[in-house]
Amino acid sequence: MSAGLITIAYGPHKYMRMAEALALSYRRYHPKLPFCVVTDEANAERLADYYDIVRIIDPSYGKGVAQKLCVDRYSPFDETLFVDSDCVFYHDPALTWTAYATDDFVIKGWRYLSRQDEHVNVGNLGLLLEQTGLEKMGSFNSGLFYFRNTERAQRLFDTARAIYERRGDLAFKPFKNAPVAHEPVLAIAMEMCGIGFSPWDPQTGMETWISMRNMQSVNVLHGNSKVTKHGKTVEPTLIHYNVDGQISLAYLRDIFRLLYENKPFGGLRAHIAALSLRLWYLAQKYGRRLNSGIRKRVPVSGLRLAR
Repeated sequence: MSAGLITIAYGPHKYMRMAEALALSYRRYHPKLPFCVVTDEANAERLADYYDIVRIIDPSYGKGVAQKLCVDRYSPFDETLFVDSDCVFYHDPALTWTAYATDDFVIKGWRYLSRQDEHVNVGNLGLLLEQTGLEKMGSFNSGLFYFRNTERAQRLFDTARAIYERRGDLAFKPFKNAPVAHEPVLAIAMEMCGIGFSPWDPQTGMETWISMRNMQSVNVLHGNSKVTKHGKTVEPTLIHYNVDGQISLAYLRDIFRLLYENKPFGGLRAHIAALSLRLWYLAQKYGRRLNSGIRKRVPVSGLRLAR
């Protein structure tokens, strides 16, 4: 039986830097299990220096996060742990593998949502559940999940893909880089296949960056992931720097610490690179907002005169 990890990273340099940092954080613990990356032709050679196996992405599987619904087709393993590329390992990945490799499909979540609830990536959750004949669906983050090459897991992925193909008739809403978000699609498929989620457990798994506080001491080289989340101190095995976490100073510091480790003045270079890139990201982010606000407030004729 083969076993290993897999991630997906393709496109701009930003995502390659994420994938490199993820691999480097994993390698620090000298793991026995191989790590596979799914990427495009343009970046395959570059990531081959960091990953054991490189698979080329198939654009026909969909855009953006929709690709995660086909991760079973990419995986070369009988047992697979999927990890989002914007994650960083702070403790031994063996802890995570042991905690997750317990069933045909394992994902950890928070609670079940009913027809009276809302989901950030669903237009009308009550209608979606009615359309699919369900009373509830799980709420979770899919940056980390485990699956086996079994008929039960295969049925789950096939069901998720079938739901995705019906997306135009269902009460989803558009997602940032895909027609719909994959998490509610996966949640609906899990309910249809009778697969529940496990309790959320950051100690052996991940914690998302959203609402994290007191991150000054976070340091991947020291294995320090102690942070405050919702008023509680947690120390996750890996941190998932989702949403704006990808441009946070804590994340940028650690990815450059990994990239510059063992190089002259590595710590100083990492600090300068992280701060510079952080400022650049902020300028891009708020510059776009400012330009958008100006366009909304200034008449077209005024813009023409200003030129």
